[in-house]
Amino acid sequence: MKSIALIGFMGTGKSTIGPMLAERLGMSFVETDALIEETAKKSIERIFSEDGEPAFRELERSVIQRVSLLRDTVISCGGGATIDQRNLRLLRMCCRVILLTADPNVLFERISQCQSRPLAKGITRPSDLVRLLEQRRDAYADHDFCADTGMLTVQEVVDAIVEWVGEQDPADDTLRVPVFLGNRSYSIVVGSGLLSRIGTEMRKAGSRGKVLLFSNDTVDSLYGQAALIALSEAGFECSKFLMADGESYKTLETAGRAYAACNQSGLERRSSIVALGGGVVGDVAGFVAGTYMRGIGLVQVPTTLLAMVDSSVGGKTAVNMPFGKNMVGVFHQPHLVVADHETLETLPLRDYRAGMVELIKHGLILNAALLDYLVKRPDMILRYEPTTDLTYAIAHSCAVKAEVVESDETDMGRREILNVGHTVGHALELACGYGRLRHGEAVALGLLAETTAANMVGLASDECLATLKECLSPLLKDVHLSDIDPATVCEALESDKKKRDGKVKFSVLQRIGSVRLGVEFDRMVLQDAIAKATHL
Repeated sequence: MKSIALIGFMGTGKSTIGPMLAERLGMSFVETDALIEETAKKSIERIFSEDGEPAFRELERSVIQRVSLLRDTVISCGGGATIDQRNLRLLRMCCRVILLTADPNVLFERISQCQSRPLAKGITRPSDLVRLLEQRRDAYADHDFCADTGMLTVQEVVDAIVEWVGEQDPADDTLRVPVFLGNRSYSIVVGSGLLSRIGTEMRKAGSRGKVLLFSNDTVDSLYGQAALIALSEAGFECSKFLMADGESYKTLETAGRAYAACNQSGLERRSSIVALGGGVVGDVAGFVAGTYMRGIGLVQVPTTLLAMVDSSVGGKTAVNMPFGKNMVGVFHQPHLVVADHETLETLPLRDYRAGMVELIKHGLILNAALLDYLVKRPDMILRYEPTTDLTYAIAHSCAVKAEVVESDETDMGRREILNVGHTVGHALELACGYGRLRHGEAVALGLLAETTAANMVGLASDECLATLKECLSPLLKDVHLSDIDPATVCEALESDKKKRDGKVKFSVLQRIGSVRLGVEFDRMVLQDAIAKATHL
């Protein structure tokens, strides 16, 4: 069962109501402030006075990442936890969020009796409280249920919440990851059995007009009919375009044929392309949607693990050219992403493992809790099983991607942290010939090579490199590149589209959670590192 997150201002009774609610529902109980103190080994008051509020918020962030991976738990959140949009995303994604509130005068009376809370010391009159509550209006606005602890007794509040929870579907483990991009915001819906709900989800997201289902022969034979039925039942007039299967068909020629199909199907500005397939289908369909009539609607329905957590999220679309991968493209955000992991049941094992590389990468760069969650589930990493654990792993990986995209939508700065492993990875794909390596395998080898190079010059810690090898080596058992010359890979780096002033620069993992941008390597160091990575 999904966890329950209690949010609200200090003094609303979260710490009192939480344990009672957990007992009534047969759930565990955790309090984020207590976990922060346990992690820091000192009180919150000391954290504020000795380290400052920013340090406290970083600790709070890491704790929210951990508890949002829990199920069957009542989580009492600190009063300011949902000020951080990233925390709110994780709680909304994985929990039923319940807001506890009370009249400002009631809250002032409660808070004035407990001045040990750091932020309470600045509240000397009710007007101070009203001002703070107004500042946090948006932080508390997004919730599923609200209970007024000033009007009701503790027991009445617990009774009301228990009654509301009883009305919810306990079997619903679908997770929704919001991507906050203003008027381009959208949701990533993650779960099992979602293919039959594509049309319904599109209606919820506001999609209208004709639809072109964009896929390839392989995926269409497996899921095309189910997708067409789902779209038709939701009232969409739908036609179909199938591209050839494989990275070598991710070309302008394929895009040209798709434009013709859009025209023949009568697509208009309010129409949508539904991309049903892996990263190649998603990239080409997104490129066509972003450029046909200067941009029409796009819905991503990824059917590979890599596409679910990477290419379907963030709006990057492109086709390959003879001189490099993804050299011609456009940023075009989808209106919706529907990730039904039941489609992974037919995915070749090697492709599944290649996709797992991206989840591990996201954990390495921004979510240590996700990395720990994955490492503790080796069976899930190595083979597909239709579990709720996988739903949570995919959703949290998507949340990392969403966080970075929101901060740098068009890849001009911070989004470069997602490029760890990709610079050498893309060069390996080019040097080997598209199709020999899965993209995730190339990224894994790129991560190993780039981090090895960084370790050789003192930028990456030994612990970081060891962790990387431990996580990635099991996923590369089917990869053999003893015939690849590292010098050829270095030559392929010259085609990297992210070059600045003619120089190839790398995003390098220094330690878990820390990426250094704009790193340059001596060619001989890089060649040596590539040799070590490709000859494991």
